[in-house]
Amino acid sequence: MNPANRITVEEFRKLPEEPGKRFELDDGKLAAKPSLTFRQSFIRQQIAEHLRDFVKKHRLGEITLGTDFRLGPKTVRNPDIAFVTTQHLKSIDIDVSPAPGAPALAVEIVSPEHSLEDLMARIRQYLTAGSLAVWRSGWFIQACVWWKSTTRLVPARWSNLPYSKSGERLADTPFPCR
Repeated sequence: MNPANRITVEEFRKLPEEPGKRFELDDGKLAAKPSLTFRQSFIRQQIAEHLRDFVKKHRLGEITLGTDFRLGPKTVRNPDIAFVTTQHLKSIDIDVSPAPGAPALAVEIVSPEHSLEDLMARIRQYLTAGSLAVWRSGWFIQACVWWKSTTRLVPARWSNLPYSKSGERLADTPFPCR
């Protein structure tokens, strides 16, 4: 299929899986999502572990990695980490992809190859679809930006991550961004 063609979510669901490739649907346009590097995978794992511990302890829902979410009729996004509330889980068939609706929290692990325009579009899509917050993190920033749903898109908070540039864990905190 020509990536320039616009397709529906139903057509997106029927596309054959391609080994080593991940795709998202951005307003009807098929968009390749690059595989995570080792460093990005490490960062994702560390953040997900903190989130999973907190969410499990407080029985808030589930943390998932790399799950497709249908954010609209022509948009499917695959956040690196997602928090889904217990209430939202009740409306999801866990054996069907993409999951309907936005996760309460979407976390994107970014790299220098990600354009600011694409990242801002993702943040807007998550928040417009109902996410309560979006975190952006990556190896080249030693902080996490926490965006929240408001009438306009603004960073809610900056918080230092508890990791050094080499990936060493510096502190134990339940949430990397607070």
